[in-house]
Amino acid sequence: ERLTRTIIQQVETMKTMVNSFSEYANVPAIRREKVDLGHLIEDILDFFKTAYPKATIELEIMKGIPQMNADPLRLRQVFNNLIKNALEATSEIDRGHIIVIVRAVEYIQSNYFEILIADDGTGIPDDLIPSIFEPYVTNKNKGSGLGLAIVKKIVEEHHGVVSLKNKTDQGVLVTMRFPITKSISVLQVAE
Repeated sequence: ERLTRTIIQQVETMKTMVNSFSEYANVPAIRREKVDLGHLIEDILDFFKTAYPKATIELEIMKGIPQMNADPLRLRQVFNNLIKNALEATSEIDRGHIIVIVRAVEYIQSNYFEILIADDGTGIPDDLIPSIFEPYVTNKNKGSGLGLAIVKKIVEEHHGVVSLKNKTDQGVLVTMRFPITKSISVLQVAE
């Protein structure tokens, strides 16, 4: 039942992605609702665990995370793209280990959701990193080069920030931060 629900949600996400090329130029209205980030990402990872059975995909969700006021379809697009990229990068070396961490952070005067996606793939050429979120920049043989540009746009539409860097050992670390409204209490997390 859970996988069926995930497949239905993935089909909706694919419909959204098909329209992404035209949407990139036009800013669609965000339809915000309360979203449980942990459940959203868990559903997405269930789909990818089935699609990539040889990959090791770990999920760490901090307890007590408040709901996020966001567009769930647009967020699905972000996580689908980033996790697919990570799996494609790790499949090139015939293994795959991805860790996704979801937490709420209180830091001085700003509270935010933080999502980390780390893989042990091939990494990104250093000369591409400064422009990796720009349209048509890619290090893949296939693809449009719009995936990460769309990710950045959606994250920014949610007043968030996204960054990407090569890990010191091997692979890539993507960090996303979305603001938490002050009306929501946040558990304090040590950085």
